[in-house]
Amino acid sequence: DVVIVDEGQFLSREQVYQLAKIVDELNIPVMVYGLKTDFMGELFEGAYHLLCLADKLEELKTICWCGNKGHFNARIDQHG
Repeated sequence: DVVIVDEGQFLSREQVYQLAKIVDELNIPVMVYGLKTDFMGELFEGAYHLLCLADKLEELKTICWCGNKGHFNARIDQHG
């Protein structure tokens, strides 16, 4: 058994602690995928709490349009 969560950046503090309880009390692994920061570089609430409690962290490699390591995601709206 395993619990897999996508879009972890949108989790609330309470939801992150509920997932930690699943790991600690039920011995079920939890894998969470999501963004760390928003387009301005600010940590998402869910990401903050996940980073505080994570037993293991694996960062996926991202590449910027310029070819260097990507540090931010982009926010695109009707104005560009």
